[in-house]
Amino acid sequence: LTSTSAVLHVQTLNPVSQSFSIGPNPSHGQISINATGGLNNARILVLNGLGQIVLKLEGITGSNYILNCKNLNTGTYLVKIIQDNQVLKVEKVFFVNE
Repeated sequence: LTSTSAVLHVQTLNPVSQSFSIGPNPSHGQISINATGGLNNARILVLNGLGQIVLKLEGITGSNYILNCKNLNTGTYLVKIIQDNQVLKVEKVFFVNE
């Protein structure tokens, strides 16, 4: 008779302790991103309706950032903020470019 045992290690992740505001929505070419806790070497991705990355910014640090989207076609996009390989925020934004 053989006995086996397994040890399971569970790591508790710290919850994201900051909030974001992204706007205006709809936008006419640029949006403001405000992070209450600040960002440190974060990435901002803008994805189109097919999930394709149409804008990628890296090394974002600070609590306020203006995102210029004047080159994007009118439509709905997802703005994704990533820091330390953790998605901090995903928000749907409608861009109107004339």
